[in-house]
Amino acid sequence: MIAKFIFPLFGIVVTLGAIGHGICAKGKAEAYTRAFEACKRRRAAVERSVTRLPFPLCGVSGTTLMHTRPLPRT
Repeated sequence: MIAKFIFPLFGIVVTLGAIGHGICAKGKAEAYTRAFEACKRRRAAVERSVTRLPFPLCGVSGTTLMHTRPLPRT
C-alpha cells in the first residue's frame, strides 16, 4: 500500500524539481548572455576610442597596445 503512494509521489517531486531547475538554468543563461553582450559593447566602445587617438603610439598600428620591449625599471 505504501509503495503505491510513495513511488508515484517521488516521481512527481523529481519531475517538479527538474522543471524548476530547468527554469532556473534558463534564467541564468539569459542573464549570462545579456552580461556578455554588454561586455562586448563596452569592449567595442573602448576599442573605437583607442583607434581614434590623435597621435601614433610609437609605431604601433591598430589596437595592439602591447609593448615590444620590456619597460625599464624605475
